Parts: sequence; structure tokens; C-alpha cells
Amino acid sequence: MNRPNSELIYRQLLAAGVAVDTALAVVVMLKAVQAEEEEGHWVTIEGHPVFIHGPRPEVELLPVVEDGSSINYQNILRNGKIVEKAILRHSPSLAKAMRNLAKLERQREQLWERIKQLNEQDHQLARQYPRDHPLRQENDKQYKQLIEQDRELLRRIDQAKEDLFARGGEFTKALQSALGKPTPANFDDHTTENREQIEAAKQWLSNVVGMVSNEPCAIRQLKPGEGHYGGSRSYFVSSQNTMYLTQGAPSSVVVHEWGHYVENKRPVVLHACVEFLSRKYQEAVRSGIAENYDIKPLKDFTRTSSYEPHEVAFRDRFMDPYVGKLYDRAQATEVMSMGLQYLYENPLRFRRYDPDHYYLTLGLIAYLRRYPVDYIKHSPRPSASSPWAKLSQIKP
Repeated sequence: MNRPNSELIYRQLLAAGVAVDTALAVVVMLKAVQAEEEEGHWVTIEGHPVFIHGPRPEVELLPVVEDGSSINYQNILRNGKIVEKAILRHSPSLAKAMRNLAKLERQREQLWERIKQLNEQDHQLARQYPRDHPLRQENDKQYKQLIEQDRELLRRIDQAKEDLFARGGEFTKALQSALGKPTPANFDDHTTENREQIEAAKQWLSNVVGMVSNEPCAIRQLKPGEGHYGGSRSYFVSSQNTMYLTQGAPSSVVVHEWGHYVENKRPVVLHACVEFLSRKYQEAVRSGIAENYDIKPLKDFTRTSSYEPHEVAFRDRFMDPYVGKLYDRAQATEVMSMGLQYLYENPLRFRRYDPDHYYLTLGLIAYLRRYPVDYIKHSPRPSASSPWAKLSQIKP
């Protein structure tokens, strides 16, 4: 960003009533900074440049690996929230948009409390007075006014959501700034098609996540009729460390398949994703709502025929049933893949509709950016209350 003109700021300070010696001190500081005689950095707050003394703060993460053999799942979520706070520090306009939406939603909650009170009053009045009584008419009048206010608030909330969800690029830039400079994502690419989509995905992955393993992720192109699904679906083969892409696969699919590569190469990520599904499943069971935890073929949830009969999941309240897909013996999940895909497509929509998955994804990205090597080596062991235990009972 362009540094502000110190003389202009001096005149603005004087016009605002600031004392001359204070205004001069500000100008001296600005000139010292511009001459690189003082350490600091500039941020933009409400459209105005502000100088922050000292080096740019780094994101301080909580420890994730415990005793070299287990993970602290809650700290991963907390790290996701720490990263988000850093994002909002780097993008005050994004923070303002979030606050605006939250404020409108609080106002609507308060409005509906008032509407409920009017309904209760009307029930009480109905026991004593007919519909045309002045007290009941006044109550009806207030009720209609509040309903009209609610319609207007709902319109403003929808507009605020649209404004927030449109700030994905702003979010990604702030995320990059918050986490610092990464190493380029590591690929072994021999494709000739989908170049624009693949390069877009590579650029985003390099900026947001970076290199997660010395062994690159291979990319191969599927021909029509080729591969596990007859060339109709992209997929990742962990034993080959390779993603196979269909012709015309969008960049979001490249990001998705790369998430499987991350799980495959970094045991901490797989552990965290298995724990995420285990906890969600246990919460769904406690809810008592069978449709949330019943394990069924994915095609039953999605009403499409694109999934194989052996592809099963539990529904819960995920943004897409595919997040709950279960692989035998918990050797893989769709949690990191779908999380990266959501973060790529619309991070702020992701935040709103599945905050736990969102914070887990941010926390794991922060971990990958900070630590180049995992010290956990063994595969995660799902508990007896996990969905994989139920899966073993269903499958012969």
C-alpha cells in the first residue's frame, strides 16, 4: 500500500484540534518509518493507514502432538480460531462485515422475543376479551408492525450474507498474510489437459497450504472409459500417491484430491479427521435422530446414481453427506478433502454452515505450515463408539 503523506496528516491533525507538539511528534515518527529507521508495519483500518510498532506478529499456535503418539483435537480447533483472529486483524473490512451480520441476527433474535411476548399476551387477552376489543386490536397492530420489521431485517440479513460470502478473495489474502510465506505445494505433474484449472489449484494450494511432504503428489489424466469409475469421477490412490483427474475436472476437484494426498502423507491430519468424524457420530447418536447417524449408501442420501453401492456414510448435519463417507478401517476420510474444497470455493459460507469443520481445516493448515514433519506414525485406532465399529457390523 502507499505510505501516507506526513505533511498532509500533520495538517489534518491540526485541523482536528491536536496540539502542535503532538502533531510534530507524529510527523517525526512517520518520516523515521519511511526512512526505515524504525521497525514496524502498516495496516489499513476503516480505510485509513495505521502504523504498528514492532515486527509483524506471528500466529502463536497451541501444541497439537502429545507424547509423540496422540493428538490434542481441541487444540487443533483452538488453533483454527487463533488463525481466524489473525485473518480478521489483517482484514478489518472483513471483520466489519462479520460484525454487521452478527448484529443484524442479534436484532432479529430480540425482535422474535418481542413477537413471542405479544403472542402470549394475545392468548391471555383472548380469555377475557373478544377479537374487536381495543386491547386486542392494539396487540394485533403491534404484532403486524413487528412482522413487517422482521421482513425488513431478514432482507438486510440476506444482503449482509451475500456481501460476506462475496469476500472469499479477501479472506484468502488475509489468510496468506496471517500465516506468512509458505513453500510451494509439491507436485509431479504429467498432464496435458485441464492446464488452466490445475494451475489455479496449484497456485491456491501453494499460497494457502504449501509443501506438506518431500514426496510430491503425482497427477495423471484419465481418458474416457479409463479408471475406477470409467472416467466419470476423479479419485486418489494412496498406494500410488497419485490423483487421477477426469477430462474437464475443475480446479476445486484438484484441491479436493490434493486433500487426500495430505491425509496420506501426514498422519496427524488423518488422526484429526478420524477424530472429527468419531465425535460427530457420537453427537448424532446422542441426539437420538436416527437419520443423523444411520449408516447408509451415499446414493440414498444424495438421490443420485453416481456412487457405488459400497460407498456409505452417515448424514449428520454436514454441508454435504459426502463429508461423512466411511472408508474401511478408517484408512482415509473425506474431511480434509472437503474442507479444503469448501475453503477454496467459498470460505465464509463454509464458516457459517459448518464452523467445526471450518475451524478444524484452518487449524490443520496452520499445523502443516508450522511443522514440516509428523512424529505420529501409526494409523488412528477408532474407538468402539465410532462409526467404523458400526460399519464393521453392517458389512459382511
